Amino acid sequence: MVDWLSRQAEERPHHVALINDEGGQTTFLELENRVIDHCRSLAGRSIVPGMPLLSLLSPGTGFVTLLHAARRLGAILAIGNPKWTTREVCRAVALAEPDLIFAEASTEALGQAAAAVANRPLVRVSGEAVDLSIDPSKPVSTPPIDLARPLTLLFTSGTSGEPKAIVHGAGNYLESTLSSSRRLGSRAEDIWLASMPLHHIGGLSILLRSTILGTTICLQKGFDAERVATALLSGSITQASVVPTMLDPLIDAIAGRTVPAALRFVLVGGALATGDLLERARKVGLPVAPTYGMTETTSQVATAVPSAAPFRTGVVGEALDVTEIRLVDKDRRPVLSGVGSIEVRGPTVALGRLTRPGALESLVDDDGWMPTMDEGRMEASGVLELLGRTDDVIVTGGENVSPSEVEAVILAHPGVADVGVVGRPDERWGTAVTAVVVPVSGLEPVLEDLRSFASGSLARYKLPQAVEFRPKLPRTASGKLQRHELR
Repeated sequence: MVDWLSRQAEERPHHVALINDEGGQTTFLELENRVIDHCRSLAGRSIVPGMPLLSLLSPGTGFVTLLHAARRLGAILAIGNPKWTTREVCRAVALAEPDLIFAEASTEALGQAAAAVANRPLVRVSGEAVDLSIDPSKPVSTPPIDLARPLTLLFTSGTSGEPKAIVHGAGNYLESTLSSSRRLGSRAEDIWLASMPLHHIGGLSILLRSTILGTTICLQKGFDAERVATALLSGSITQASVVPTMLDPLIDAIAGRTVPAALRFVLVGGALATGDLLERARKVGLPVAPTYGMTETTSQVATAVPSAAPFRTGVVGEALDVTEIRLVDKDRRPVLSGVGSIEVRGPTVALGRLTRPGALESLVDDDGWMPTMDEGRMEASGVLELLGRTDDVIVTGGENVSPSEVEAVILAHPGVADVGVVGRPDERWGTAVTAVVVPVSGLEPVLEDLRSFASGSLARYKLPQAVEFRPKLPRTASGKLQRHELR
């Protein structure tokens, strides 16, 4: 397939590809030229197809440029969380084994730690420029896109707390883009507001989707309810994506003001959105579209179109047209009615996952079905209703948290004799990370003490949001925590 960006630069050179936080605009031709400069800068680094690179860049033009340059060079861009702790970045590096690490001023220390563990060079990025010389005479080729080749690598937590790395190919992004646009529509003048983290599939997919379709991204460095509300109310934004924890304060920021008709939909995914939250959003004029997806499926699996009628909690619409959904019982036998575990099949399912260096494991069985560890119910019309998780992973504010990882850190606190971590329903977060603590005799650490203690080892979203004290925890004779009794 012809390179997505070069095609847009040729066919729509002056169309705006990117609007940054300060309102600065970059056309497709300007972005193409910056990507060429990046490729020339990296020419001396002997980048070969399949080589992993690690980005620790925050959302901005520099990240977008690196994403396209890595793709053009045939490299796999591993996308790290700029807010990781040193412990977390070192674990990710050990798994991905990157040959180059890219960092900026705000992630310099993190980049140095990653480079030391990997024993590989650190490349500093400032704005759109990399700290490498450009040879203007160096020819830069634009090979066709190999849809089967690995393109990105995104990190997510498993039940054990050890990182997993999900590998996506260009074909995954193409199929996801086309099927999503058939469900929700796409127009040449579309502008998608992107305030989701780019180390998440919900944010990253917007960047590649807009390049494939030739539309515009309004890229914000992070979520701020007032700033997002201002953008949505400006009349220029046609699409946006949020998770439930973003939607709640956004409703408050918009209340009392008129949402322009130009805004066609606001995707709400990443975690279970309650019917009450979606109804509040609808009443202030936000055209919400509940969606269900995950890193392993290159974002959307099922999506509902905006409706004048209220949505029920967990209802996420029908499967996209390239995706199949089935419900199965504990023996993976199809469930024709009632509740079952959700499995999906289709071309948006990622190429595989890394659970140890160099070993890419398939996500699907011999028939192409991938278990999701989510539970649901299917209506006769084909509409899917999500009911929750079937494993221990806590989904809070759109982030996956491994209870065992949080337990291992909190257990080292001098005031904690034993701990179990579970997710409990929460209006703001969907599910709140809750630490059930057996305190050391005479001590009872408060929540902020536990959060402060754990903050050096865990990203902020993994920290407990509530604490409860008990004299002992329910365990089996072998010592295994009976987590279901703590929920």
